[in-house]
Amino acid sequence: MNKGNNINVVSFEKDDDTNHHIDFITACANLRARNYKIEEGTRHKIKMIAGKIIPAIATSTALIVGVNGMEIFKTIAKVPFDKMRNSWNNIAVNSIMFSIPADPKIM
Repeated sequence: MNKGNNINVVSFEKDDDTNHHIDFITACANLRARNYKIEEGTRHKIKMIAGKIIPAIATSTALIVGVNGMEIFKTIAKVPFDKMRNSWNNIAVNSIMFSIPADPKIM
């Protein structure tokens, strides 16, 4: 380990143009686009996409926590197994589907 190097942690900030975070992401995204022969993006388009990532993660996390939380409450309340539910969620198309889980295999 080289003791002469210091690592500085920097938080991602898309709205601060002096840190060049969006410039770096744009360069990487466009190199990947060229590699796979797909359309490259403008700096503005990539900045808008980067700004939507955090809200999407927060939305997905809230959905998963809410659905799992309900099933945990059912378990604590000793609700019968036939009232438990599996869920498939696709928030891109606003689709949430529930199903009754199969009985556990008894060996």
